[in-house]
Amino acid sequence: MKPLRLIIHATVGSVFLIILTLAVLINKRIGILELLLPNDIKGVKEMVLVPGGKFTLKHGPEYIDKSENYQKVWVSAFYMDKTPVTNQDFEEYLKAGGLPTAYWEDDSFHGKNNPVTGISWYQAVDFCNWRSKVEGLSPAYIQVMELDSWGQQKWVIAPLSSGYRLPSEIEFEYAACGGNDENYYPWGNSFKNTLANFDNEKGNEIGNWVHLADVSSQYQNDYGLLGMSGNVWEWTNDWFEAEKIKTPNRKKSIKEKPYFSKVLKGGSFGSPSKKFLRVASKSHSTPSNFNFDIGFRCIRPISLQMVVFRGGISTNLEVSHKFYTPNYQITDFKNVDFKRFDEKFNKKLEVFIAENYPNCIYFSENVGEQKVLTPKQLADLIIGVSLRNKINPIFLTAVLASESGFASAGLPRWFNNPLHFSWIEAPKQKDLYYSVLPNHSNRNRQYPDLKSNLTAFCKFIQKEQIKTAGKSDLYDFQLNYLGKENKKWFYVFSKIYFDLAGMPVGADFPEKNFGKLVYTDWNSYTYRTPLKSTVPVKKAEPQLANKKPEENTKYFLIIDSFENNDKAQNSLRRLIKFGFISSELVNVDKQYNLAIAHFSSIDEAQSAQKSFSELYDNIWILEL
Repeated sequence: MKPLRLIIHATVGSVFLIILTLAVLINKRIGILELLLPNDIKGVKEMVLVPGGKFTLKHGPEYIDKSENYQKVWVSAFYMDKTPVTNQDFEEYLKAGGLPTAYWEDDSFHGKNNPVTGISWYQAVDFCNWRSKVEGLSPAYIQVMELDSWGQQKWVIAPLSSGYRLPSEIEFEYAACGGNDENYYPWGNSFKNTLANFDNEKGNEIGNWVHLADVSSQYQNDYGLLGMSGNVWEWTNDWFEAEKIKTPNRKKSIKEKPYFSKVLKGGSFGSPSKKFLRVASKSHSTPSNFNFDIGFRCIRPISLQMVVFRGGISTNLEVSHKFYTPNYQITDFKNVDFKRFDEKFNKKLEVFIAENYPNCIYFSENVGEQKVLTPKQLADLIIGVSLRNKINPIFLTAVLASESGFASAGLPRWFNNPLHFSWIEAPKQKDLYYSVLPNHSNRNRQYPDLKSNLTAFCKFIQKEQIKTAGKSDLYDFQLNYLGKENKKWFYVFSKIYFDLAGMPVGADFPEKNFGKLVYTDWNSYTYRTPLKSTVPVKKAEPQLANKKPEENTKYFLIIDSFENNDKAQNSLRRLIKFGFISSELVNVDKQYNLAIAHFSSIDEAQSAQKSFSELYDNIWILEL
């Protein structure tokens, strides 16, 4: 009888598992599994159940669409983080080996219960994968060879993954409504400015919050989710499509803009109007970008495992994981250019601003005498003011992004000072707000328009004591200008110089003459005789371009030479870190020559030499 009993038990168990599996498959339409699941679960972070249901998308140009041309979709149940990921949550990721965010050491953005910000879409995705591994789940994201419009490898969701991921645009909007798809806001149809952290101050000391708010202080909707409107914009999984929203059955038009930026939802402390806080509102940013007011939260799809274990979660913070690092690989030396400011550059800067910083205050508001601008007008203004004052427009762009996220957040922007020029914030707490208004103790400047602010800054950094620091690196230049270390610059400058000039920079890279990347008149300011190689090696002269090269001839682009191998290896590692993945050491007569690349033709080598002569005075070509 025992074998028969075992067979019966196994059969019953198998039938039960089949029934559960079928329930998982049909749950998208019926929601059977929701009855078997707890309302909340907790592993790395507390999550709440968002039940499945039909949902009406409200995404017209006006919030009330009188044509009633809404889209109805079915949204399957999922678990969602109760709050955005906080600094305290993110600290576990850092302890395990993850990289800090751009503002991690900034006290204004480092409250333990504040949402983590300064995080790119790529790093948010990496957090999802790490979190999945910690809880024994299969990671949701895998990297594929296909590139996005910025040359970065795309990450896509793995089929049948049980792990954490970012919500889709529809899932976020559905969850924000809290079970009532008639809601314009998480709390209802009438706006209440005390329920969300946004910029209703507009330069005045009013309201409960000025910068980031504790996540527990934000409104909790009927699903138990906090902060679904205001405080921070939140990354979603979807690519942004202007005037459209991704639905399960819609085919992608070949005319649609491909893979420029990811959808952001929720509005933020920098949003100047309630229209940005509607559940249907959205913004966007490129996946490699980060900003003061962008955070994220995770969701977890319903799975059979969750039913069997009733949501029970075990964690292992010691799990192995290869953490994300920014990908600044220089693969095309033809794209490296620091001072060609033609129509092509104008368009590049316009697109860069529009795709990375659509929430710039100057795109939606009149500020003082400054009228609303378009991204093209802002790009033209930056280039015009910079070149008139002999400043590199890329440098001015990087400072604008470093100080205020292109005027997307912060009080100084309301006084046309997005560069925070001569704006020394030493806030004094007054009940629930801070006093950082202009001219407070004569320390903060305001300007009638944006052009005045940009011009004043450009003229100031032309002063001798500032310009002299350009003979060193970015770290020393920044220290001389600001009087203190500001690590935000190092994160932002790397990305912006890579996107606009084709090569990243760092706190100590290049090691000398950072001024060449700041001033268009640097060579006339300080003339330096190029260093000559002390090694008797054969150099490729220009006339060799007309000769037939020998078979297997290589042309190495050399930027430095060393007699000590250890020093040479250290310099090589730094180059690779900053994107020169083709760098190598070429040993000739016991001299270690540091090459950033090698080429099969002299023409290619000379073209690259010309590009990098802006950084290296003594760059030369070694023929072997």
